[in-house]
Amino acid sequence: MKNAVMVIVSLWLGLAYGVAAEPVDWLGDPLPPGATHRLGTQRMRYSSGVRDMAYSYDSAKALVVSGKTLDVWDLTRGELLASQRPDEDSGELRLIAASRRGPVALVADRAGVVYEWDFEANRLLHRFATGRERLVSLRYSPDEERVLTLDSATSILEEWDKTTGERLHEIQPGEARFACAIYGPEGRTALAGSYDYMGNGPNVFHFDLAGGELLGGLLPGKWVGVYDLDLSPDGQRVLARLRYGSTTEWRLSDHEIVAGGFRAPGRPGPSARYAGDERWLLTGSRDGTVRVWDRHTGEVVRKWAPHTGWVRMIRVSPDGKWAISYADGRVIADTNIETGRPRLPWARHTSAVRARALSRDGTRLVSGSSDRTIRVWDGEGWDGGAAIEVPGGGVLAVAVSPDGQRALAGSKDGVIHEFDIATGRLVRSLTGHCGHVHAVLYLDDDRVLSAADDGALRLWNVAGEKTERVMTGHLGGVLAVAVSPDGDRALSVGRD
Repeated sequence: MKNAVMVIVSLWLGLAYGVAAEPVDWLGDPLPPGATHRLGTQRMRYSSGVRDMAYSYDSAKALVVSGKTLDVWDLTRGELLASQRPDEDSGELRLIAASRRGPVALVADRAGVVYEWDFEANRLLHRFATGRERLVSLRYSPDEERVLTLDSATSILEEWDKTTGERLHEIQPGEARFACAIYGPEGRTALAGSYDYMGNGPNVFHFDLAGGELLGGLLPGKWVGVYDLDLSPDGQRVLARLRYGSTTEWRLSDHEIVAGGFRAPGRPGPSARYAGDERWLLTGSRDGTVRVWDRHTGEVVRKWAPHTGWVRMIRVSPDGKWAISYADGRVIADTNIETGRPRLPWARHTSAVRARALSRDGTRLVSGSSDRTIRVWDGEGWDGGAAIEVPGGGVLAVAVSPDGQRALAGSKDGVIHEFDIATGRLVRSLTGHCGHVHAVLYLDDDRVLSAADDGALRLWNVAGEKTERVMTGHLGGVLAVAVSPDGDRALSVGRD
């Protein structure tokens, strides 16, 4: 009751003295000065980049290290629960490994200090210094009593007692340069992948931790470096993401290759993971897509595009149902592996917004983005624009028809697409421009004017899907166009 009275008094004082409440968007996040709405959300977008991430033990939270803090996101509500710093003296955090048994995680900073942290209690459990300043791998042992680290500067593998910080084992690499490391089954062995791709040895090494003995290694048909390793849930196989081209799976019992390939268009991303079903593998690609492969047939079971840039990291939830991915657009996506759909309807563009257009009655706004979508926002609440996928490249120009029923999208592939706003159906595509389409606008319900990098303006008969007139004169691409109030003249500006 006392708290309720305090809230009422605070509100009354704010009104009485003209103190305006801090403006927030439709999700309750603060807005920049002068803004009244935010179309979409900034949640799980990192301007400074993400170093590492993991799922919590219950698959409901994402643990993200960025800068000097560990961020804890509730993925079921889309809420940032906490931004924690394990130690006042800790430097930039580089790595994270989450416990499978409770709200605990290992984090390592740039000075090579490892912390075991209870992120629900915001409490330090253990701390030890490795003396290594370029750690690239951090892993719990299966019993979570020991810790495996890899230092990229020296390529030394080390195992530690997490409670005492005592070094239990150390493995010198010889001539190899290691890029990643994981525990083998039961935690008695370790696997290390080498990014040194010139030589005649294996690119994945399998060591006995106690004696440091090399038990075997994978030597593919051609020498390539390894970006990432993952152990199968049954502990019998290892997935190696190779530096160029493909992902290779091999058997631990005899170190033979089981399957290979899994090659997506463009250079693949540096992460590959086993998914929930034992048949499935998960990979990220340079085109922003995540693919699920059937490891027996080598075929793509499904794919989705949560990003527009190179997918740098993929992590699979402990329950095998979800995947978080991070890409060059600095957005973290949390998607269902069986459907490819996000857990929460974020209602946002995943890349830069390049264009926007308001309907004549002010009730709708259409935005276009490099993520190859347009979104239609309701002017009454501005909360949750419906996405319409645009074929071809990213969207650079949009327009809304005079009757407010249709939208144009000018794309990087030189094509103009028209959509029915209510249904998202593609009505027609207008081809003729060469190069990026930078401007589109309706003159009336039947005529459209456009401008592109080919240096031309085109006047279209939309219903007939044909060009009525081509206007040239610019010595370079046309970037913008406006029409006089009487509709008789056009003003254009170009790269010249």
